Amino acid sequence: MKLGIPQERYNGNRLEQAVRKDLLLRGDGEAYKKAREASDGFEHGYLNYGDIRERARAVRHRMAKYVRTAILEMCELDGTIFSTLTTDPFDEPLGHWPVVKYLRGKLIGSSTELAAPGNAYPIVKWGTGIKTARWEGDKYNIELAESLVPDLAVGISLQYESIELWEAG
Repeated sequence: MKLGIPQERYNGNRLEQAVRKDLLLRGDGEAYKKAREASDGFEHGYLNYGDIRERARAVRHRMAKYVRTAILEMCELDGTIFSTLTTDPFDEPLGHWPVVKYLRGKLIGSSTELAAPGNAYPIVKWGTGIKTARWEGDKYNIELAESLVPDLAVGISLQYESIELWEAG
């Protein structure tokens, strides 16, 4: 036995699979299978995005919890601190960020190039930070701080038309 994995499970290329499934995911075969299917379906292009999303969605919170716990174990925290961070209310990951953002605008100017030197396309560097986060009742109220910095060719500017934030489904 190595790493707590039976000998027959770590021969050849099966070690990586055994470590993921048996150690990181604590033997959760369903989470392992769905995450692997989503990953392989994306990487090799045999699943459509809806199917990939459904497989990932089904196990993402469990996967996040397993990874978080493994990271905390690697930190070798004091037992009391580890216990606090792995029990209610801190044991559940907060989840994915359910917001999709869109920026629409027009590039204006007289240059024959739109992109800044070294860029293939005109881009906007969009940074998002959290200005405030407050727990209110049973939900977080988060105020965002957005930073938009166009990276364009000399003589080209961006005229903003809309900035939209949508709840992801």
